[in-house]
Amino acid sequence: MQAFMAIIDLVEFNQSMKKNLLLLFALLLTISVAKAQIVSIQPSNANGDQEIKLIFDATQGDAGLVGASKVYIHSGVVTDSPTGIVWTFVKGNWGADDGIGLMTKVSGESDKWEITLSATAREYYGVPSGTNMFRLSMVFRNADGSSKGAGTPGTISGGEVASNGDIYMNLMLLKCFLDRRQNGGGLNKLTINFLRARCLRRNHIPQSCLYHQIVLAVIQILNRFILSNNLSFALL
Repeated sequence: MQAFMAIIDLVEFNQSMKKNLLLLFALLLTISVAKAQIVSIQPSNANGDQEIKLIFDATQGDAGLVGASKVYIHSGVVTDSPTGIVWTFVKGNWGADDGIGLMTKVSGESDKWEITLSATAREYYGVPSGTNMFRLSMVFRNADGSSKGAGTPGTISGGEVASNGDIYMNLMLLKCFLDRRQNGGGLNKLTINFLRARCLRRNHIPQSCLYHQIVLAVIQILNRFILSNNLSFALL
């Protein structure tokens, strides 16, 4: 909250706007804490070049893995668009109890499981440098694949569940490509380095700097809007 206040003061919003932003921020925090869902990721605004923890709540969705003694994640990466559903770089062998995608039970929980994608999600899935990682796709299973844990179709915080129960969690993009006419465009390295430098001057680690993440979130929203409306635009 202090970091959020600092950003508001930095941008010099008027008092009415500050109040509205703080109310919205508090509401979002309340919703995110109160609403249980089938999958959550840590950090919640992760990008593919970070270590990511996935937490699966087996009591949510179809609850097909409640009471399971072992849970595996069968997952992949969506690389074609921010709303894509095509799985690529799939990790997991359905029905094989081979340790690939094996999850660990969350301490103190009977039906919550977690796995950490390390050293980064990109390395875990083997996604080449320069390939966009828009989303993580996933379903869950028991050791022999006879039972599955899938989601309830619809929107969830930070992602969505498709009609077949496949779960998609959105990732942030550190590099946006906003100009469809060029093989590149969007933010250049100078801009990214500038944003990181602003964070460092405030004694924050770049990946956890709230200012940095808010700016990138706005850019990603703009990017999705531009691409979905077939527009052409480039920053810098």
